[in-house]
Amino acid sequence: MEDSADRTLRQILGAETADTTKAALAARARVRSESPWPELLEALDRIDPDIAAVLRRFAGIPPPKKRRRR
Repeated sequence: MEDSADRTLRQILGAETADTTKAALAARARVRSESPWPELLEALDRIDPDIAAVLRRFAGIPPPKKRRRR
């Protein structure tokens, strides 16, 4: 089932570009391409937070909460 983030990014990028982008980013972030966008973007945050931030803004996904260090 398609979630709202997936639907939004497919509308903005086009279906084929969204699928290709998701597969490429998933490979780079070392997660499955079938992973939901929020999970993919969380993994992508560790290697390229700027790209993750742009895609979050497009998809309407809130940024991750900052983790407190002890």
